[in-house]
Amino acid sequence: MVRGLKRLTAIVAILLLMLMTGLCFSRTAWAAMPHMIDDAGAVSASELEFLENYLTNISEELEFDVVGVITDYGYDEESLTSEADDFYDYNGYGYGSEKDGVIFVVDVKSRMMVLVTTGFGLEAITDYYEDDIYDYVSDSLSNGEYAKGFKQYADRVRYYVLKAKEEGGGSHMPDAETAAGMGGISLAVGAGAGLFSSQRQKSKLKTVRRKTQANSYARRDSLVLSRKQDRFLYSTVAVVPRPKQNNNNHGPGGGTTIHMGSSGTPHGGGHARGF
Repeated sequence: MVRGLKRLTAIVAILLLMLMTGLCFSRTAWAAMPHMIDDAGAVSASELEFLENYLTNISEELEFDVVGVITDYGYDEESLTSEADDFYDYNGYGYGSEKDGVIFVVDVKSRMMVLVTTGFGLEAITDYYEDDIYDYVSDSLSNGEYAKGFKQYADRVRYYVLKAKEEGGGSHMPDAETAAGMGGISLAVGAGAGLFSSQRQKSKLKTVRRKTQANSYARRDSLVLSRKQDRFLYSTVAVVPRPKQNNNNHGPGGGTTIHMGSSGTPHGGGHARGF
């Protein structure tokens, strides 16, 4: 009995040690990843240090990773979005189980930029707000003021995330699979309620019997036909122009277009644009 207890105590101690080691490693790995990366040499050392501290402080304040990357690879629109997805997913960014955060990647060679959101970012930064951030930073990036542009990006993200948390209490949008499941459940419940209601009404019609002949359904002398002639004189056609579609798919606080990264993680944004 005593030997068994000693063995159980040893096993528990080993498991606790492994858990503590894993947690320390995860925290160290997360802390080792910077929030601002410049692979193109587009900002000075002092500007890079400032941006790293600035984005890190905002990330910790919001519990929402705010990441910035500058590259000079020459990506096109599609590949830039894919690279942003993968960089965020495979480098351990994001807070909580849903990896809440946003990444903004600027390619100085192709002069393209892209913003990709994850987790709570899908709700906080809609397609409309994504375009607003692009508009907000475009002039700075066009003038080569990259440090200024990334600070503006961080400020705008902070504003929208705080706004979303205040308005929605930090609730998360369901992912595509969850939403589909919820829709299926709702459809099944609705169909079941409709079937129950129709069967209940049907059970009340005990005196109704189907007729074998069609004339049984007509009331005698209730239908009288007389010969009449209609003459077509003229017609009036009114033409109403179709309203033009707004360039913005979603108004303020509207929806978010979701795409899947190669890791299988749902992302919002990803509409790369030139500057």
